[in-house]
Amino acid sequence: MTAAVVPALRGDVTAAAAQPSEPVRVSWRLSPSGSVAACTMVGAGGVPVLEIRHRAGSSTQRRVVALPGLSVHSQLLPDDGGSVLVCHHRRGAHVVESVTVTGETTRIATFVCQSVQLVRAGDAVLVLEGDGIRTHVHRLVADRLEPLVTVDGRALGAVALDAAGERLALNVMHDANPSQAVEVEIATGEATPLFSVRPTSEDQVVDHVAGANLIVVSTTAWGTPRVGFGRPGQEPVRFPDGLPAGAVTYLGASRDGTRIAVSVEQGAVSSIRIVSTVSGEASRPDLPPLVVLGRGHLGDAELVVPVATPDHTGTLLRVDLVDGSWELDDETVAASVPVRVTTLPGADGPIECVVVGDPETARTVAVALHGGPLDAWRAHHEPLLAGLARAGIAVVAPNVRGSTGYGTDHALAIRDQWGGPDLADVLAVSGALRTLRGPDLPRPVVLGHSYGAWLAVLAAAAEPAAWSGCVSVSPFVSGRRVVDGGGPVAELVRRLGGTSGPDLTTVAHRITAPVLVLHGDLDTVVPVAEAEHLAEALDPDRSCLLRLGGCGHDVFTSPRRQDAIESIAAFCHHSSRRPQAVRPTTTPERR
Repeated sequence: MTAAVVPALRGDVTAAAAQPSEPVRVSWRLSPSGSVAACTMVGAGGVPVLEIRHRAGSSTQRRVVALPGLSVHSQLLPDDGGSVLVCHHRRGAHVVESVTVTGETTRIATFVCQSVQLVRAGDAVLVLEGDGIRTHVHRLVADRLEPLVTVDGRALGAVALDAAGERLALNVMHDANPSQAVEVEIATGEATPLFSVRPTSEDQVVDHVAGANLIVVSTTAWGTPRVGFGRPGQEPVRFPDGLPAGAVTYLGASRDGTRIAVSVEQGAVSSIRIVSTVSGEASRPDLPPLVVLGRGHLGDAELVVPVATPDHTGTLLRVDLVDGSWELDDETVAASVPVRVTTLPGADGPIECVVVGDPETARTVAVALHGGPLDAWRAHHEPLLAGLARAGIAVVAPNVRGSTGYGTDHALAIRDQWGGPDLADVLAVSGALRTLRGPDLPRPVVLGHSYGAWLAVLAAAAEPAAWSGCVSVSPFVSGRRVVDGGGPVAELVRRLGGTSGPDLTTVAHRITAPVLVLHGDLDTVVPVAEAEHLAEALDPDRSCLLRLGGCGHDVFTSPRRQDAIESIAAFCHHSSRRPQAVRPTTTPERR
């Protein structure tokens, strides 16, 4: 693809980013009382800032703090006074800082280790320092860390089992085995099994309501995650039966332990249930379509939960538990676009798709593939999909096999079969979409991010005449190269059987559509060398590589996201205007 054809899509993108029309809010956390919320916001300036909200009565006060090193991956832990503990990765180290209500920052500690987690356990704030083999537990005392105990394995979370914090429930993972809950005596360091359903399931203690002697647990013993509760010494753990099928996530418990709130992931949307711990019965508030983003707070009269909606990338939902009314903290995004959920035929049954725009009539349409693969498109305001829709591009985002939210069989269908069932579903959805659009409209552009970027190139190679173009954002060449490189997702790829998938350099020569490859030059998850290696295997007359300066792996929540979206939109429109190749009359070879 020469510079004369698409001059904006050549070389490095270094120009100042155009300003996005909506802020992105991620990494929501609530204080113990639910009165203070913190999130990372990427707004008009494109730089992540810390946003702190304090609720008093019916009004909400907001503060924005510029914090060097803050990113969308930073951990936040607010307290009821409005201060926030922040952990972010800076120059190869994990930095823990305290941000006061006036915006003053104090560095508490710097860790050079594999992982650091901020955890609130009862009244205590804990820092879990892990090296992959063992976990060192520290307690925060007056802006300094006090070593508590060291346990074998990687602790994924901690819950206080008494008011003094002398007994902790730690959810510990050994090697690549599922996590199991253990009880740890701080004085002796002794760890004993606390909660386990099966050796092969993820079994965790997620909360303990001390005043009610209520313990809340989660398990994957029956496939999708379920939440249960019990009272040690009084009644065993039980799991409510009245919840719909789908992954259940714990949101919070009432102070008296008589109710818990959970979310149920049902495909592209979430629903919320209030469960009685006495009867086990569940009630459902009457709410609009939404996606739950994290842990909430269940008060005596109000439930507060961070959510995303078709009009918001992230906001707070407040539900009145007395009259059932609800409100959102943020106004509707002015430039929001309609989001709907539909199904299209897959290779082995219907596939749920998130749709923006009208793919049956729009001249330019894209089939968008998510990363992960243990992820899914959700029915909320997503900057990439919304940005393309505002540029006149309709988007169909399928949750093909390998996606979460549709049961264990669907999610694990691609284990040891990357590029098998997932690719078959992509090609089937594309075929159904072409049938709906008819012969007079251009064929779709296939685009994806990370794992989806790999899958998009694979789809373009499997059925070359089925696509107008291909966009591959932050791609890797093969799962084997990711595992051999030993990066932060190597273990995940190995555990999901990603080494079974094909190497893109062995199939790239089959692609006849134009290909745009984008990659952040600061990507530490998938190095930019992967994109360069892919670009070398593509036809130089039909492809180009864009390096996004200053961007990491997720370019769509980075300061340069608007650059990326505008470049993708220009490429999609250009590809859809080019002469369309004759469709094959026989079924092409599929890999």
